[in-house]
Formats: sequence, C-alpha cells, structure tokens
Amino acid sequence: MNKPDAAKLKTHDQIETFLSELDVRRYKPGDEFQLNELFNKTFQEARSLECWRWKFADTSWLREKVIVVKEIDGKIVGQWANTVSRFKVGDEICLFTQPVDNCVDPDYWGKGIITSVYQGAFARYRELNLPVGLGFPNERYYPIIKAAIGGEDLLGLPVLFCRTNWRLAVQERTKCTFLSNLASSISGFLMRLRLTFKSPIRKKNIRVEEVEGFDEEFDVLWQSLAPTLAICGVRDKEYLEWRYLQNPMAKFHILKCSDEQMMLGYAVLALEETQEGHRIGYIMDFFCYESERVMGALLKSALGFFVRRKTDYVKCAMLEHSPQRKTLERYGFFSRDESKPLVYQEIDPEFPHFAFMRNQKNWFLTLGDTDFMG
Repeated sequence: MNKPDAAKLKTHDQIETFLSELDVRRYKPGDEFQLNELFNKTFQEARSLECWRWKFADTSWLREKVIVVKEIDGKIVGQWANTVSRFKVGDEICLFTQPVDNCVDPDYWGKGIITSVYQGAFARYRELNLPVGLGFPNERYYPIIKAAIGGEDLLGLPVLFCRTNWRLAVQERTKCTFLSNLASSISGFLMRLRLTFKSPIRKKNIRVEEVEGFDEEFDVLWQSLAPTLAICGVRDKEYLEWRYLQNPMAKFHILKCSDEQMMLGYAVLALEETQEGHRIGYIMDFFCYESERVMGALLKSALGFFVRRKTDYVKCAMLEHSPQRKTLERYGFFSRDESKPLVYQEIDPEFPHFAFMRNQKNWFLTLGDTDFMG
C-alpha cells in the first residue's frame, strides 16, 4: 500500500477532494452498529457495542473519531479505525494515532478497499494534525501492518513471567487432581514465605492499599514523575479512569502506595482464566518513584494479591532499562522470549522528534500502553 503524499494533504479542500476521489468517507453517528458488526464478522469475535463505545469514546484531548469507512449500497464493507493517545515526548504532549479495527468484509476482499480506507485515514491524520502512528500488532497481523502501511520497528516490549503456583506444572505431568491440588497448597505457602523474606527494607509509614478509584493524588503523581521520563504515555486521572474504570472488557484492581505525606506510586492488576484453565495475573501498569522501597512494596503487594487468588503465573511488561525491571527480576520475574512489537509510521514529515523516538532507552511502557484488555 502506498502512503499518500503528505505535502498534498494540507488544506481542507485538498483533503475533501482526496476522500471524494477514493470514494470513502468519515465516520458519522450511527455507523457504530455496522462497524462493530463488521469487526465481529471479520475477526470472528463477539464484541459488544458497549465495548466499541468505550474504545472509541470522545475524550477531552480529541473530540473526533478517527475512522474512515467504505460504503457500498448503504452497507459499510471496509473500515480503518483508530484510537488516539497522549504521549509526553521530551517537554511536549503529543497526540499519536493507533490503528486498531482495520478490516474489510470477507465478501469484498480483493477489491482494493483496504488501500482506500487506509489512504483516507491518512488524510484524516493530516486533517487532525496527528504526526505519528503507533501500534502493537499481534503476531498474526504484525507482517501485514508493516507491509500495508510501511511501518517501521521501534522496539519490542518484553513480557516477563513469574510462576506463583505449581498446580499447572504438576497437573500437566501427572494428570492427577489430588497431586495438583496438593502442589497448589504447598506452592502457595512457599510463595508467601518467599515474599516475607524478600520484603523490602521499608519505613513503617509506607503503606500499600487496594483502592476503588483514581483520585487527585494520581494527577499529582503524574505531574511529579513526568519530568523524569523522556517518552511516556500520559497517566493522569482522566486517562486512568478511561483505561481501567470505564473499560467493560475486564475488572481491574488498583494498588496505591503512599507514606504519611504523599502518594508514591501505584500498580494496576488484572486476572484472567483461559479456556484451558490457566489462572493468569497481569500487572498492567507499575508506575512509581525510583525507590527500591516503593517498587518492592508495590510488587510484594501485587504478588501477594495474586497468590491469595491462586493465580498460576503473573505477566508484566517492562523495558530492560526501566528502573522497575531490576525489582521485577529480584522477585522472580524472567524473560521467556515473549515481547510485543511497537511499530510506528511517520505521518508529518516535519515532526521534530523522530530521532528522539528511535532511541529505545527514551521509552517507558507497560502492558497498559498496549491494546491488551482494551
């Protein structure tokens, strides 16, 4: 797929003419019914309209939907749909687009529709001054996205693994329920013991508690830590509420770390039970001051949360240079050659931060920055 010439998509009239020539159009209210049906048909999913409305909700940072559709005889047969995220890059807050629901009705494959809706979406990027496209494509769509939009690899986000219960391992080897239950009880006890001895050196006034929501202290924490981070998704109260509290796709648990004076950090946790019976814990976000006491206290509490719920293993994504990485490894997390590739596309050739973004050590990312459980 050829990327349109950005220099020819600067004015409103140029963009209108370009969309008309492609015979595609912008999203309009009411399209969501057909768009969600098209997504479910193409990907054999059963996503609810509630999930669609959450994912593509208007936000304070962009009250527009970055969606372009192809319509034939009143039926939407193709879409290129994007969400938009705020990232702090250097001293600026930038809006980046993320392609998510990009598909063509299988009955209309081979007609060039995916090219038309992609190029129409590119015109929308220019219209809305979105300089960069970012995406975490899964293994199946990674080569397609790279070939389709000319995306370039930025980095791979490592997903670390920590076994918290030996139930599955024993069950797979012995096929004996009694032994697997026994292994679950013993390993749970040993894990709690291990956490006790690996307890960080901490002052008595540092506490970690599970909370129901995100208050103004989360805004203060973001404002305090943002200057220390080169590139990071904005983690203010508004974003956190949208990503985790309003999200209908999963139940998230929030751990808040504080001392007597201020909030020091937080972790967001999630649980999943697969069709195969695996009980998996996820540390979706792990954001705090660079202090071993704080990081250790949060991680100990997170692992304790999962052990109490008899989770088989826990996953957490963290780049190698991030301060939290060493603490994760100290508590038993290790790499199993699983990572999430981050691909980007240049939209505005005059955007001044491309070289800065290509330096992997400038990034801070967690699972919550991807579209996992989102």
